[in-house]
Amino acid sequence: MRDIEINSNALDWTPTAWEGVYRKTLRNDSETGARAVLLKFDANARVPKPMHPAGEEVFVLEGRVRFENTWYESGTYLYSSPGSSDDAFTDTGTVLFVSLPEPHVDLE
Repeated sequence: MRDIEINSNALDWTPTAWEGVYRKTLRNDSETGARAVLLKFDANARVPKPMHPAGEEVFVLEGRVRFENTWYESGTYLYSSPGSSDDAFTDTGTVLFVSLPEPHVDLE
């Protein structure tokens, strides 16, 4: 495996399939599907419930976000175990670091 070094400030935010949600891809492994991204949500944006076959790691960089029924503020780290699923919503806007060992599966 080769080392990866990226200045995320030099990347543009790219719209995703979800309205009001943008992505900066930091790593995308074409062999395993593993990826690391920054996600930026506008206020009142939502990502419908995906399932994480191999788990998911999230770090809240800015704002606050709700996963299912729990709110998380900036500075919070979350690990979701393999097979977990949750939707994400923010009322204020948020920026998240997300790492997935395998691609998620859309449930909605």
